[in-house]
Amino acid sequence: MILYFKAVSDDPIRRQDEQDFHTLLPILDQEERDWLRESLATAHPHHPWLRHLPT
Repeated sequence: MILYFKAVSDDPIRRQDEQDFHTLLPILDQEERDWLRESLATAHPHHPWLRHLPT
């Protein structure tokens, strides 16, 4: 998933990545949200996007 790759980049989160996340979040189904949340929590447990992906 492209959002995951944008999130785990070594570079700071770019404005475009942030916009992409907020644009795509509403159209992700529950399985996709769960995958993104679990993947981010494993790789970057303090990533700011996690607060938008509740369990």
